[in-house]
Amino acid sequence: MKEKRGKLILIKKYKQMTIDALESLSLTDKEALNELGERLFYKKEYQKSLEYFKKSAILGNDMAINNLGVLYDRNKNYKKAGEYYLMAINKKCSFAYNNLGNLYEDIYQDYEKAKELYSKCFKETENTEALICIAKLYSNYYSDDEKAKKYLEKAMKLGNVEARHILERHFK
Repeated sequence: MKEKRGKLILIKKYKQMTIDALESLSLTDKEALNELGERLFYKKEYQKSLEYFKKSAILGNDMAINNLGVLYDRNKNYKKAGEYYLMAINKKCSFAYNNLGNLYEDIYQDYEKAKELYSKCFKETENTEALICIAKLYSNYYSDDEKAKKYLEKAMKLGNVEARHILERHFK
């Protein structure tokens, strides 16, 4: 038990050292600012995270704009989350399509719009997570397991391991 506790303490120290190192980097490094925002986000230090995402976004980091959407989404400010996802999409941050799709699926329950956004995400990025999202829509909301299976098979062929696990659990 002591060994496990010691490892946890080391992990916490390492995470803090990483944050300290990122903070010491130039405040004009948009990637470092975004990375710091992400680290703080995962530590649930949302206010500090917000500050760093905003600084990074001002310097032109499109992923930081998407991350602002994620932050507002996590804090249940869905209107503002959607605005930031749209801004990120307009800046060609195509992963924001998936996040906006999740918002339409989970919060607004507009499954057609969600499917459209997931499709755009896959078309622009070949992000196989978008195919899994489409498959889940077909299975859960349209009751069309055959179409769901086709999307999962496509994701699996493109190397997505999660798609294989879903197929094995739900379609065998």
